[in-house]
Amino acid sequence: MPALITSDEYAVCETVIESIFSEAVDQAAGPGRRPFRHERHPAPGLMYATVPKERENNGVVTVDWNVVLGSQQVAERALEPSTCSRTINTALVKRQHATGRDHNARKARKTYWFSNDWRVHEAIIYFSPYSDNFCWGGGDVAFAWGGWSLAASKPCNSGAGFATHIWSVNEWLTFPAVR
Repeated sequence: MPALITSDEYAVCETVIESIFSEAVDQAAGPGRRPFRHERHPAPGLMYATVPKERENNGVVTVDWNVVLGSQQVAERALEPSTCSRTINTALVKRQHATGRDHNARKARKTYWFSNDWRVHEAIIYFSPYSDNFCWGGGDVAFAWGGWSLAASKPCNSGAGFATHIWSVNEWLTFPAVR
């Protein structure tokens, strides 16, 4: 179980996290009766926090954080060993917003073309988010320094120093996975 789970205020996250990281507790039924439905309780030590963003004029004005499951002290202790952040944030969270429907015909609605082979379907499921990490620029990066700001038309990953170039899909797919 991860030490700390964060998300934006997406409605289903809390329900899914509670169902995945919970323990079933049997409720006693009377003799000769069918047992009651299992009641689920969050696992001890489960930490879940949300990062609500207040927006105005298509921009984020303020960012706050709320602990939903667990306590604030435990959340702060979970952040201590982190090498990249000292506050609860969603910097490493990315949702695809149904991007898979563009790449995978099985996920698209009202379609007649797709492969019946599950391995092909599974390969496309992984292809969509992985290719986003290597083959797309991810938008522009704005730099600010000493009162001056510059909007650079430079991909996010290379602007942040994570990538030296954006891979073509052909280059990425033909790169040997095992050397």
